[in-house]
Amino acid sequence: MSVSETLGRMEQLSNQIGGEGARGDAGAVIGLRQEFGTECGNLLKAYCDDPSIFDNRELFNELQEGLETVRQRISNHQLKWQGRALRRTPKPIAGLPSRSTKP
Repeated sequence: MSVSETLGRMEQLSNQIGGEGARGDAGAVIGLRQEFGTECGNLLKAYCDDPSIFDNRELFNELQEGLETVRQRISNHQLKWQGRALRRTPKPIAGLPSRSTKP
């Protein structure tokens, strides 16, 4: 997949994450966030596969640092959002007991 295609997929996932977050569906956000993480890896591979990027080490390093910044910002945002959303959302996260389940 090309850099452009991968960035397009990442943009779609970002929009989906925002929509699911607005609906309070923490499980969907977590799943989409995992997909986004996979796409980050695909983007790094696309950088390596593109000679105009890979052969220019300065550009490659700059893009790699930018990607890491995006990943960190999303992770930090998700951590802030997740705590608030989990407290107010009635939808259980797949694989976890619901709030009404007693241990």
